[in-house]
Amino acid sequence: MSIASKLQDILDCKDAIKTSINNKGGSITAATPLADYATAIDNLPSGSDEWKNNFIALVDGSIQEIDIPQGTTKIKQSIFSFNYDLASVTIPNTVTIIENSAFDNCKGLTSITIPNSVTSIGVQAFRTCVLLQEVIIPSSVTILKDFAFSNCARLKSVTIPNSVITIGNQAFSYCTSLTEIVFPDSVTTLGEYCVAQCIKLTKITIGAGISTIGNGFGNSGNINLIIVKATTPPTIGSLFVTSRFNGHIYVPDASVEAYKTATNWSTWASYIYPLSEYQP
Repeated sequence: MSIASKLQDILDCKDAIKTSINNKGGSITAATPLADYATAIDNLPSGSDEWKNNFIALVDGSIQEIDIPQGTTKIKQSIFSFNYDLASVTIPNTVTIIENSAFDNCKGLTSITIPNSVTSIGVQAFRTCVLLQEVIIPSSVTILKDFAFSNCARLKSVTIPNSVITIGNQAFSYCTSLTEIVFPDSVTTLGEYCVAQCIKLTKITIGAGISTIGNGFGNSGNINLIIVKATTPPTIGSLFVTSRFNGHIYVPDASVEAYKTATNWSTWASYIYPLSEYQP
């Protein structure tokens, strides 16, 4: 569907669109026919590529492929959200931030490559991208915010680099195809219910840098193996795992007793074993 025909559906926004085009160097007047707005957009001066791309994404909900222009620094908040037809996105290595809900509910998105320039992935950035099967987070990222990949139902593989410091609340909740996840040594905080309702998840590995783990691991039900590499027991809530947990928690050998007596860890003392006994 063309920009011009789509604009017919949003006549109430005509004045705002005219102002926006003119602010970018256009020459729309009150007498300009709506059909000519598309030509005016095409003829905007150089340097307007990012604006054009974002405008097309906003007014054309059926767009299937986006090649975001080089020089773009942010994927703006909600810019592609609820675009069910979007299947492919190319992000240039000038982008540093993927803002909140940028790709929220892009249910047709099958793959995405996040460049090694992005430092932050926003709240709900990829929530309910139900066809995504693999995510490789680049080593430039330091934070995954709340619900970043929540409800990605077909997500089977997640690679988290040794640069991420914070995993937000429910960042991977309801990823119902995920069977294993590794949080590297750089991660200091795992948010509340970060892997809640991941019904196929059986194994979690948590690196040596962890200091705080939120509640809700047990909500995934089938977890039977948790490896925690921190020598000092991290802070956990009383609902770290549920009463249904019947697996093994492996910790550094020299720290076994510290874990067994630490606040809230003591509830699970009979499930805590030295890491040296773990046999993959």
